Amino acid sequence: MNAAETRLDDLGLRVGQRFEYLFDFGDYWWHEVVVESISAVTPELRYGIIEKRGASPAQYESVDE
Repeated sequence: MNAAETRLDDLGLRVGQRFEYLFDFGDYWWHEVVVESISAVTPELRYGIIEKRGASPAQYESVDE
């Protein structure tokens, strides 16, 4: 699936299911997502982070500004 063209709704996920996605193909940042609830879309709250483990990695440190 192309992440740029796929919405979570398209996956047909159910509460309790898990999925993984790869964020950065160079650094291989894998994320595991657990579906905790499903509700109607709320424009001001599109997603939420429930739990985070470890520090966020530095991103694009070698890019000159």
